[in-house]
This record gives sequence, C-alpha cells and structure tokens, in this order.
Amino acid sequence: MNIFDELINLDETLQIRIIFLLIIFVAIYAILRQMKMLQWSNSIKGIISLVIAIVAARSISETAIQNMGISSKFLGIFLIYIAIMLVITYLIHRKNTTSLIRKFLIILFAGSFAFVFYDQYYNLSEQGKLMNWILAGLTLLLIFFDNSIHKWVRYKKN
Repeated sequence: MNIFDELINLDETLQIRIIFLLIIFVAIYAILRQMKMLQWSNSIKGIISLVIAIVAARSISETAIQNMGISSKFLGIFLIYIAIMLVITYLIHRKNTTSLIRKFLIILFAGSFAFVFYDQYYNLSEQGKLMNWILAGLTLLLIFFDNSIHKWVRYKKN
C-alpha cells in the first residue's frame, strides 16, 4: 500500500484539515514574503508559516467542519485547478506571447480539465456541479482580464 492509498482512506475531517493547512500555509507564506520590513530568510518565514498553519488547522473543530458542508473531494479538485491555473497563467504571462495565444492556452487547459471530469458530471453532488461552474467562471475572468493580468505580471517582473 502506497502513501496515496493511505491519504485516500483518511477520515473526511482529517482530509479537510490537511487541505486547510495547505491553504493557510501558502497564504501566510505569501504574506510574509511581501513584507519588506521583515529581513528574515525564506526558511524562517516558511517555519513561521507552517507553525501558524498547524495551529489554525488544529484549532478548527469537527462541528465547524461538518457545518461547512464542504467535501474534501470538492476542495481537493478546486485547489488542484486553481494551483495549475495560477502556474500556467504566471508562465504564459512571463513570456512575450500575444493576447490571442495566451487566451488560447487558458482555454486549452480549461477545456482539457473539463474534458477529464465531463463524464463524471452527472455523478457529482450539487457541490461538485457548483464547483464546475465556479471554475468555468474563473476561467472566463482570466480570459476577460487577460491584458490587466499581463500588465501586472510584466510590471512585477521588472
């Protein structure tokens, strides 16, 4: 049995805690990296972020997780899509590509992601169907604000 089988067989609340841990860690680390007044190394910022994330994920009660009504599969797929889309968006905006090519690449990725989950659309819960529409909306926002995102990424590069 490998580690992925162990992760799949975890309790639902533990899976949600792990996902929240990752979200909080990334958010805190990104905030600490942007703070110019802190002259700490990246490893110290990473350790501080991890400690805050562990405390936050540990302090979430099980009743709060159950009251959220969010499944771990919903959060997992949503985070995978967001992470991949952010990486793709960042990479295509760092290159000198035209707006048409950038939009085509975003549509190509979103289309391939939708194609993978298309056959399971009717097997999904209401949350899963809502997630598909949210991801489609985020893709449309990326396409609509392509030029603004490109200007921001190009500005941050220089």
